[in-house]
Amino acid sequence: MHLRISDHAWQRWSERVGPVRKKEISRLVRRKLINQLRLGLQACDREAFELEIFPDVVAVVAISDMGFWSVKTFRKVFPGESEDSTEIAQR
Repeated sequence: MHLRISDHAWQRWSERVGPVRKKEISRLVRRKLINQLRLGLQACDREAFELEIFPDVVAVVAISDMGFWSVKTFRKVFPGESEDSTEIAQR
């Protein structure tokens, strides 16, 4: 399975989680994606899927036009935020 971490997603990971190599993030997301595909992956909109990486970190992934998975961004999930929401709760 080919997975691409966009530059934007890598920057968001660094801001929200901490510095790490792209290869390490790719391995983590790929492993989570494979496991979730076995169980069933729910779309958050017509083109994107949310994948829980950590209890408070979600990856937004999509299938590219070329047929590989692409991580568009990472976002933090705040306490009290709806699981179906794609908006980040304001503090």
